Amino acid sequence: MIVGFASGEIPSAALNHALVKNYSILGLHWGLYEQRDPGLVLDCEAELDRLAAAGLIRPLVSERLTLADVPDGLRRLGAGTTAGRLTFKP
Repeated sequence: MIVGFASGEIPSAALNHALVKNYSILGLHWGLYEQRDPGLVLDCEAELDRLAAAGLIRPLVSERLTLADVPDGLRRLGAGTTAGRLTFKP
């Protein structure tokens, strides 16, 4: 599952790859859910937090940044050159 694109650009998917590798591609307009039913979005976020706390899902955290590294991390995040999540750990 992919949620969001930090670069601001939505990459295109090679449909032949999905066919050959036998996986599905599903689109979701999360911003529209936020506009029409913000309570549902909060419920979904709470459920994702619960699943993560239970160890049932593990978000990819590619880097844990110190305070000194945050400006560079934000620059790389804005440039779209990061993978996974960047987190700040004091």
